[in-house]
Amino acid sequence: NLLKHKDYPQNHCRVNISDREQEVLQLLCLGYTVGYIAKILKLSPHTIISHKKNLINKFEARNVVRLGVLAERLGYLKG
Repeated sequence: NLLKHKDYPQNHCRVNISDREQEVLQLLCLGYTVGYIAKILKLSPHTIISHKKNLINKFEARNVVRLGVLAERLGYLKG
């Protein structure tokens, strides 16, 4: 069970993320590249990288794959 795994941060009930971070999270979890996400959202790739880093930090994830797993488990991904 992922939620009982030793690497899972036990303080995760809800993570406060902005609407823009939610958009970036959705697109990252769909497998889109930073460049493509920047194009879709009409933002700089540097801005997308910043959002990605912020999301990884907020979810206490080690990488984008782990971010996706945690986001899914915590209900952040829209079907």
